Parts: sequence; structure tokens; C-alpha cells
Amino acid sequence: MADDDYIPPVQFTPAGNSEKEQKDNLKLVKPSPGFPAAASLIAESIHKNADVTVLDFSPQQVTVRFRIDGLWHGGASMDRESGDYMLATIKQLAGMDYRDRRSKQTGQFQTEYLKFKQKFKIISQGIKTGERVAIYLSYKKPPMEELE
Repeated sequence: MADDDYIPPVQFTPAGNSEKEQKDNLKLVKPSPGFPAAASLIAESIHKNADVTVLDFSPQQVTVRFRIDGLWHGGASMDRESGDYMLATIKQLAGMDYRDRRSKQTGQFQTEYLKFKQKFKIISQGIKTGERVAIYLSYKKPPMEELE
């Protein structure tokens, strides 16, 4: 598998009122062209210990920023088409309407990655230039080792 085709082994537990609804939701997004980018973004957020990841959609591109230890760091931008597919995947996983790009929406999903479980809360809102999406990460951090 080429590096461009690599999908991090993130296990998603999508939003849903039942296990069947969650499984159906996951079946819907796995073949999506946005699934690899969504999994990569989530894995990158976890690796960087970013408590917030912000996606700013403009007509031409998607700008990515990570808040790490209270400071904002730029991420790799992507073209708008790839970003749209990725966002549709994330919104579907979070139980949001991926077609609505103007209204304020919230949703959530869970993941398991690198033997730890994480919870993500997604908030999207239309803005003048397009759409802004905030992805909040919460998980139990491993206990600190003693400083002896």
C-alpha cells in the first residue's frame, strides 16, 4: 500500500441510538472518498494531543489548525473538494446533516486508537467565507510517571 493510500487504524464508534444504527452509519462512510482523510485527521489530532482541531472552509481550500497546550499550530491545508468529502464523513460519523453547511450543528462520535479510547465532539457553523468546524478531543490521559 502506498503512503497516499495509508489509512490509520482508527476504530470509529459513530453516533446512533442503537448498535445497528451505529454499524449502518459506519458502513455508509467506510467506502467514502473522505474516509481516509477523516481517519488521518483524527489520528493526527490524537498524535499531536490537540484538544481542538479547527477546519476553516473557504471557496478554494480548507485550512487546518490544531490547539496544543493552549497554542495554535497550523496543519496542512487541503483542496476544497477533498475537504468536502472529509467533512461529509466526519458529520455522518457524528450524526449530523452533512448537506447543511449553514446552520449550527453539534454531534459526537468515539474512537479507539493506539489502545486508548477517545471522544470527539463536533461543532459546525456556516460563516461568511464558508464553514468553520471545531473538533474537540477528550480522553483519559495516562497517569504521569513519577519524577524520581
